[in-house]
Amino acid sequence: MKKKHSKDDIIKELQSEVESLRTIISMMPGNVYWKDIKGFYLGCNSNLSDILNLPTPLDIIGKKDEDLLGEELAQKASLIDPIVIHTQQEQCIEETGFDTNGISATYLTRKTPLYNSKGKVKGILGVSFDITERKIIEEKLRVAKQKAEAANRAKSKFLAMISHELRTPLAGILGFAELIKQPRLEIEKQHEYIKHIADSGTYLLSLINSLLNYNKLETKKFELTLLPLNLKELIKSSMTMLTVSAQNKNLKLSLAYEKNAPELIISDSRILHQILINLIGNAIKFTHKGFITITIKCISSTADKIKLQISIEDSGIGIPVHEQKSIFKQFYQLGSVYTRKTSLTGTGLGLAIVKKLVKIIGGDIKVKSTPGKGSVFYFAVNFKKVSPSSNPWLPYAARVRILIVQDIHKKNNLHSLFSNTLHEFTTSKDSLNTLIAAHQDMQPFDIIIIDSKLKETDPSELLKKIQNQSELYQPMPALIDSPQSSQCKKNFCNLMLPLVKTDYFNFQNQLKNAWEKWQKNTKLLKTKTSKSKNPHVLLVEDNTLIQIIHKHMLEDLGCTVDITESATRALEMLANNYDMLFVDIGLPDIAGFELIKTIRSHKAIPQIPIIVLTGYSEEDERQRCLRAGANDVSVKPISKQTLENLINRHFKSS
Repeated sequence: MKKKHSKDDIIKELQSEVESLRTIISMMPGNVYWKDIKGFYLGCNSNLSDILNLPTPLDIIGKKDEDLLGEELAQKASLIDPIVIHTQQEQCIEETGFDTNGISATYLTRKTPLYNSKGKVKGILGVSFDITERKIIEEKLRVAKQKAEAANRAKSKFLAMISHELRTPLAGILGFAELIKQPRLEIEKQHEYIKHIADSGTYLLSLINSLLNYNKLETKKFELTLLPLNLKELIKSSMTMLTVSAQNKNLKLSLAYEKNAPELIISDSRILHQILINLIGNAIKFTHKGFITITIKCISSTADKIKLQISIEDSGIGIPVHEQKSIFKQFYQLGSVYTRKTSLTGTGLGLAIVKKLVKIIGGDIKVKSTPGKGSVFYFAVNFKKVSPSSNPWLPYAARVRILIVQDIHKKNNLHSLFSNTLHEFTTSKDSLNTLIAAHQDMQPFDIIIIDSKLKETDPSELLKKIQNQSELYQPMPALIDSPQSSQCKKNFCNLMLPLVKTDYFNFQNQLKNAWEKWQKNTKLLKTKTSKSKNPHVLLVEDNTLIQIIHKHMLEDLGCTVDITESATRALEMLANNYDMLFVDIGLPDIAGFELIKTIRSHKAIPQIPIIVLTGYSEEDERQRCLRAGANDVSVKPISKQTLENLINRHFKSS
């Protein structure tokens, strides 16, 4: 028989069930709550009571949203309550609230009607879940998607643009080359067509260089080198490079340099030069008549700094107002590439590169422009001052590399003498390796200054070791000593250390005079020896067109040239007593790297200077060539002047 439950037992069981349900509701995740039809809370779980800072879930009973959330937030929280009650349908919304730490959070809320025993709505049941983290992830995904779509659009636009831009000069090169083949073509026409081919080739190379420069800036591989420079001379040099372009369009190219603006400053000459070339070149490109004026004026000055504004003004076509903010963006071009007025506009990277370069030196470039009347690009930068009277060496400070050989414990003694110059300290033990490494990196030292008081090595013996390296670029040797114990030695330019700081001027003057004399004597020596013997060179190149071009250039420079496209054949031909070897890297049988290694590893093969002429411009490729044993590396296309410099640097006339 079943045991009958008493009334008390039933009550206890029901109470237990209610307590269990209350516990379950209290522990439910998210925010759980229920209200009556008038909006008074009837209960909630522990999570919501914690958020509302209530002692227990029971403390919410009898309260309304206004009591807990404030009027503004209460209106938002109860916005859909009347809809749920009226329609007797579940509603779902996203709403803003707070988490247990009082930090703003986003909730996904579902509200459903509560019914009494007669089936009538007596209130609502609400369940909210914190979806803040999910919303953050969704936003990140949305932004990432937008960026990916924008990148794809930019990529497609760039490919279309670069395809057009590359085809334009290529069409010019191929088209004018075809015209030159015409029979009985007048000499004037030949020269005209050749000029157009050269212009198209130069433009094509500028496109490639712009892309490489922009990539270097994007990957932050552009290093800042702050050295004294003559800003006025730098601007004039930049203008000189573009004078012909301006003259061809009958444009007046001028410089307005204010009297109170100093000529000597400390900055990075390479960056300033590139900024000026880009801006002046741009002005010439978009100006059909009138002028281009570069203006330098002083904005402010302190004891050690000067703020200068550099502006480039033109009377060109101008820039529409709605496009002035966009012109500094990457790959941006004025108007449509298909309806432009100028024939060669470029990659749309020039001004983007300029903006980044100006930022590197501490400025911000801006533009003022009126369509049809011209434009002014300008930027201001705080430069460090330089006293021109305190350093006679200043004209050479930024371009002549000096290696100072001194015992390590005396290193600091000469630091102040060579401040703001291209210099490096080394010990006598490491000096030869330092010179060789600098030469292989194509940044040879121009001067080596040796301390006369070296403990480990006699300066004359060290100089002999350096001069015995026949393939090494030979720097001007100088011996530095104190006036009290001067030891003038043969084969050295002798320099006297200053007794006090006020004598630094005299030391710099000694260095300047010695360097200028060395340069003059070196030029005279080259003139005397240049005609004593013409170099016999072997050119290893598999491209027929490049073979013809390089052969003609080398022959014009007085060389006797033999050619092979095979590395294997080159190894056989090297027995013919060549003076130099010019070699490509991408050869059909053996890679140029392996050819160089083979030559350097066999004593039976004459160890002549090896010059790599390659289309690979990456630094790691250049270093790979040098490690293989090459003496020098030059990137194609190679100019006749470059070949002449390479021959002068490495060919030893007998």
